Amino acid sequence: MRRSLVFPISTQHYDDPAEETVAFDPSNELIPHVCLELCLLLYGLLDSILLFNERQTFKVRIELRDEEHTYSAFEWHEDAVTLLMVRRDVEYCLDFYLRCYRDGKGMVDHIDIQLYGDDSNVSYNVFLTFTVPEAYPITGTEEDARKALGLPTRRRKKKQ
Repeated sequence: MRRSLVFPISTQHYDDPAEETVAFDPSNELIPHVCLELCLLLYGLLDSILLFNERQTFKVRIELRDEEHTYSAFEWHEDAVTLLMVRRDVEYCLDFYLRCYRDGKGMVDHIDIQLYGDDSNVSYNVFLTFTVPEAYPITGTEEDARKALGLPTRRRKKKQ
């Protein structure tokens, strides 16, 4: 089963031709729908999620990648991109949006996931940027933010 959402999507090219960014910018009203769609995908109740930009000229298909893969990948097409996401990355996105849904704002204003070309002919990477409309101000160190997000903290080297 496939479902589709009209979702604010943008693509950005930077100075580096080997880098493309696909950004997802849901409104507060869409965040519960995003959470539901990601849950349905994780539990195998959806084959894929189809996202369209507001003019429906660009399509993003999100699929859950087989367990044997350890990284997320993409397949770029003329007017669409297929995101083949591993379970860990879908869970990361879901956690980000569930926390925003619960708290009314994000711990940070965005998260990024790097995808690798699934085709040996692809010589660039795609970065996914998932944003929230509102986030708490950054008041601590990077280590404080990592703790708040449940990410592992970096170990400091002992001075000798």
